[in-house]
Amino acid sequence: TFRAGVEFRQHYNFYVMQRRSKFEFYDRYTGNSFADFLLGYPVRTELGSEDFRGNFHQNSLYCYVTDTWRASNQLTLSMGLRYELRFPWRDKRGFMSNFDPVKGKLFPQLLSSALTAGKTGRFEPGYPLVSWNKISGVLPRLGASLRISDQTVIRSGYGIYSNEPDLNMIQEMAKNPRPGARRLAFLAPLDNPVISLSQPFPKDLIDSAAPNRSGMENILPMAATHSWGLSFEHRLVRHLRIHLGYHGSHSSNRLETVSINDAMPGIGDRQDRRPFPHLQTVELPFADADAWFHGLHLQVEKSPDERGFSALIVFDWSKQIETGGGYQGPPARRRFRSRNMLLVDNRALSEFHVPRRLVVTSGYELPFGPSKTFFSEGFLSKILSGWSFRSIVSLQDGGWYTIYLPGDSLDTGSYHSQWPDRIRNPNLPDAQRTRSRWFDTEAFVKPLGYEYGNAGRSSVEGPGTFNLDLSFSRTFNFQTSRRLELRLEAFNAINRSNFILTGSSKTGEYGTPNFGVLGESQPGRQIQLAVKYYY
Repeated sequence: TFRAGVEFRQHYNFYVMQRRSKFEFYDRYTGNSFADFLLGYPVRTELGSEDFRGNFHQNSLYCYVTDTWRASNQLTLSMGLRYELRFPWRDKRGFMSNFDPVKGKLFPQLLSSALTAGKTGRFEPGYPLVSWNKISGVLPRLGASLRISDQTVIRSGYGIYSNEPDLNMIQEMAKNPRPGARRLAFLAPLDNPVISLSQPFPKDLIDSAAPNRSGMENILPMAATHSWGLSFEHRLVRHLRIHLGYHGSHSSNRLETVSINDAMPGIGDRQDRRPFPHLQTVELPFADADAWFHGLHLQVEKSPDERGFSALIVFDWSKQIETGGGYQGPPARRRFRSRNMLLVDNRALSEFHVPRRLVVTSGYELPFGPSKTFFSEGFLSKILSGWSFRSIVSLQDGGWYTIYLPGDSLDTGSYHSQWPDRIRNPNLPDAQRTRSRWFDTEAFVKPLGYEYGNAGRSSVEGPGTFNLDLSFSRTFNFQTSRRLELRLEAFNAINRSNFILTGSSKTGEYGTPNFGVLGESQPGRQIQLAVKYYY
């Protein structure tokens, strides 16, 4: 079977946003962030103005051909080739610009800075802000299925897949300053709170209060994920089937954001220690990261039989490693990689790594009513028929979490890649873990002097989860194809506290009062009654 197709896609975004001024407080001067706030000592302030204005778009053309060939009664091959042609991102009105990390300035060229009242500056409209290396758009796929017997099938496959940049990365370029539209950032020295709530934008710092810059690597190689797998499926008996599989992948040219204008740790004027002394924060995504995944998958499926019982048991055991991680925290405090930290030193378990996960789903239709064992007819048949019971039990290991130093103790101008030192394994045995001391907080110490810590990413294992969902339902069948379903459902039926580590919590911030303390959990028991009508 031969197939071919073409798809055209356009991303289009338009927005205008006015940003308010911003104040950030750490524990720099008193050792406590709230105390710094009460004293009015912000570490960083931003003067609000027009921000995030863009009218940008990007077109893509996708072509593919596939062919399925049945080589014999036992062997089937499937082959495919996909080509992705991506055209540059452009801003129609010239609101956006990219940053050149070699020249240290924005491009394209800024148009005339002579402005009339109420107008803001523009860059050259329609300029290609981000372009791709088009050669990397060839993506082959190959699959094979071998039927050994009527009960046994072996499948394998390999393919290369690609992905597009997160839109948030693109729209960051709308933050770059233009005449009449720029946000000035003021940074206080490490040892002197010269910025205060009464003087949040000191005039004597106006020359050093340069706007931040954003951009993206250009020309951009396309991300490529090489994916392969092998599976074995066997039917044991009529209603019982087992599936065992392995899946692996390697992703290259993954985007990771780097803070390329961080100052070298130390004392003295911070701007003199930056690569671009005339600028503050400069954050650019680069397509230089890698990720690896290996996983085993076991599935046992019991299809419904004459007694109305069905079940599905799924177990996954996997490991995921990446070099471009650091996604913890809310968007306003997202952790990236500092230019002072080598990419190889950022390699660790992914923040999305969950080693083991077990899910058991079961269902049972009560044996009452027509074509059932009991009360197949009569009045009781109408009352007791159509009842069913469902349950989902899920257990999984916790994810892995990174410990950070709060604030900017190295005076680099950012908080990225600032970890403490790790002197031993911080993960406690299960019997010693409590909500108030989930991991060994004394396994971390603050680095001496102006040095980056060695703890690295993903050093602490988070709490696992155990959950039980239940459902009891009754279906009313009408003479036509219409039917009515009533369901009583309980989520987290045993009301277990499944604690979680999130980027917005303070659990992983070294030295804070909540360091090592679990304070956030998934929702407790929820019960609902649902009615669904099919027609």
